[in-house]
Amino acid sequence: MKSISIRVFTIALLVLSSALALTGCASAPSIAENSINLDLLSKKQVTDKFGIDQKRDPFIAPTGLVRGKPYEFIVFKLTTSFMSDKFVKITIDARDNDGARTFGYWEKKDFIDMWHSWDSGEAAAVNREALIESYYVPGEQFTVRKGRNEWYLVLIGKNPLKHPLSLTIDVNAVGMAPYVKQFTIE
Repeated sequence: MKSISIRVFTIALLVLSSALALTGCASAPSIAENSINLDLLSKKQVTDKFGIDQKRDPFIAPTGLVRGKPYEFIVFKLTTSFMSDKFVKITIDARDNDGARTFGYWEKKDFIDMWHSWDSGEAAAVNREALIESYYVPGEQFTVRKGRNEWYLVLIGKNPLKHPLSLTIDVNAVGMAPYVKQFTIE
């Protein structure tokens, strides 16, 4: 009698644990449709996400006693939700008040190198580089893995930029209609 009870209990336990495991997998969020979104961020939104210390936050323009503030950053958050991996190409047309292209996107390596030129200590450099590797847009052309992804796109120009600024950012993902967004920054 005891052996039957133990077997029934063991089988019930196995069934229950299997059901819980399957329920856990089924509750994972799924992507219902492909989407792209691009938002212009305020300095407050950037500092709320990464902090106010330029020694750690790579998305606020560097300033120093000797060099002052040589650059101005314009930061965007790019969010994608894809049902499958997709190749993405970003095209940026950024012009100042005179119609000149005095600011634009820097590749990730150039962005990291710019930060290396600012001596803020080894620990800060390592932290900043880790944030850039994790969050900075990988390039103007890259493959995005399925699921929800978030990056930061930084446009950089010499400070001060001549306002108003006119921007058109085109994000093309293979198999989707082009996503085009225009911005005017006063």
